[in-house]
Amino acid sequence: MTPGKEGFVICRFHLVKMEHDDDISPQPEAVSTTEGVDADMTPLEAQVRRYINSRQLARDTAAANRIKDMYGQTCQMCDLRLVVSPTGEAYSEAAHIQALGKPHGGPDVIENILCLCPNCHALFDRGALQISDSLDVIDGLSGQYRRALTRLSEHRIQVSYVRQHRSRWADRNGQIGVFEL
Repeated sequence: MTPGKEGFVICRFHLVKMEHDDDISPQPEAVSTTEGVDADMTPLEAQVRRYINSRQLARDTAAANRIKDMYGQTCQMCDLRLVVSPTGEAYSEAAHIQALGKPHGGPDVIENILCLCPNCHALFDRGALQISDSLDVIDGLSGQYRRALTRLSEHRIQVSYVRQHRSRWADRNGQIGVFEL
């Protein structure tokens, strides 16, 4: 770690491009080592300074940004526009309906992305909020209708992605059939 001009601590890293024939077998989530730990570091600095190997699926930020801009950073499930600055800047998250990672294999396309506030995103990712085939927001715990999903005509959500998301929570209260109406 290096102190910056204004006194902030700067963490530097080195990004290495992998070759197509590199071994991509699963690695431990984090590998800690004392390599690179200076003797004059505090115990907290030494704990923070560790090397991590991580593999993440590349995402299409253009598609996510397009959806968030399309809805003006306003949540499609609750209509909250979370303003985070005096200038009116807002924050929202792009949520994939059919998850990208294994085993779900959803595509990174606008038909599979929603603009959500952080709370609705967390609830949606955990099945506590779901979407019916008619694109209504459903309470995934009780099966009760909450409201119609806010949707613009140019945002063509694919029902197949909605069904796959719901299928992940099919055993919850036996309510899955209600959502298909």
